[in-house]
Amino acid sequence: PHKMTHRLVTSLCLAAGVANSLKVGLVGDTDYGSGAANCYKIMSDRGVDLVLQNGDFDYRNDYSGWGYFLDTNWYDNGGKHVLMSARNHDIELNFDNYRTQLLSRLSPELESNCKGRDGKDFKDDYGRWGNCVLNGVRIVLLGWDEMKDDLGEAVSFIKDSFTGTPEHWRICMWHRPEGTYNPGDRHTSNYN
Repeated sequence: PHKMTHRLVTSLCLAAGVANSLKVGLVGDTDYGSGAANCYKIMSDRGVDLVLQNGDFDYRNDYSGWGYFLDTNWYDNGGKHVLMSARNHDIELNFDNYRTQLLSRLSPELESNCKGRDGKDFKDDYGRWGNCVLNGVRIVLLGWDEMKDDLGEAVSFIKDSFTGTPEHWRICMWHRPEGTYNPGDRHTSNYN
């Protein structure tokens, strides 16, 4: 479990002169069984401020069960923030219901510090396009359909989101990287 903790929880300490810090937990494909509950407990115990959930919340189309899971395993334990990007299973299973669960739990701090594509209201684009700044960390989120359907637009969104920004820490998260940008041997071909 100790080694797993180090892989699951990344602590970002900002550059000298920046007063704030942010601990970020990175998870994906969690479902919501005991393994995911243990993962969220580790993050809570380690004082994680923000969970980046890289989609595939469950594989059952049980968006209310997943919302209950978040409440009992994260928010009820003092968890503050969750940001997510939608993945293929979330899209296929009716993503709007998952987004409703997430929006009902979106903190005012994130709502005021996140934008959608082209400056749109984050609530309209949540899970598909997101550009957020929290405690001096810039976070760019892309949903699976956005990478699959228009790779050029998605890459431009990433570049534009990071260009000329003052943050020292930058995170970009998406699911199923398009083959051209995938350093591994999985999903090595383009989607189109």
